[in-house]
Amino acid sequence: GKGFHRVAWDLRYPSTTAVLAPEPAAARDEDSEDEGGGFMAPPGRYTVTLAKRVDGEVTALAGPLEFEVRRVLAGSLEGTAPADTAAFLQQVAALERAVSAADHGLGLAFERVAVLETALARSTSEPGTLDRELEALKQELYGLEEALSGSRTKRTLGQSQLPTVAGRLRVAASSDGQSDYGPTATHRRALAIASESFAALEPRLRELLDGELPALEARMEAAGVPWTPGRPLPELGAGREESKR
Repeated sequence: GKGFHRVAWDLRYPSTTAVLAPEPAAARDEDSEDEGGGFMAPPGRYTVTLAKRVDGEVTALAGPLEFEVRRVLAGSLEGTAPADTAAFLQQVAALERAVSAADHGLGLAFERVAVLETALARSTSEPGTLDRELEALKQELYGLEEALSGSRTKRTLGQSQLPTVAGRLRVAASSDGQSDYGPTATHRRALAIASESFAALEPRLRELLDGELPALEARMEAAGVPWTPGRPLPELGAGREESKR
């Protein structure tokens, strides 16, 4: 709008966590963690530009102008160089981007499986094969979810769990803002273990989400199972098999 406007940078990079559709206000958890900001930017020289966006068209207005971010206080002890700390946090942010996407991808997969179960129960397809395939896929998703972020059942009951990828990643990310001395050996080890563990489960998760789940949905479409979100729109006259269900 017209007039004078001021914007203050909080010295944080943008968050790399996955973005989903916003929840209704009534369903939003008041204690949920704000994921709007990423890790702290290290001291150094930066540039700022100003632009406007109207109907998707972006027009530059001013800049770039250079400015410097300086450390306010010096530590009593020697710590990690700011550039090294920033490099470590960039590794954390990259893994956080992948892990948060996998976590939300699993959540969306469980939603698709739930509606597929309802649609299959209403269908006129031969009972048996599709039911077994869907249940097997769901159980494997549960196993991957437990390795990634823990058992939802144990979490509900407040039971202790083995360390997870997400848990170790949180330990590594906690180095940001804890002190000005940079990541400790514990932070670095947590990131290394989280990276190794995620690399071990990510290929199978990708196969399930990008391959096996869509393939199962395609078989359900061919069997005339009612349409569910995530599937192409049905073609008229397709999937008219007789039922014994």
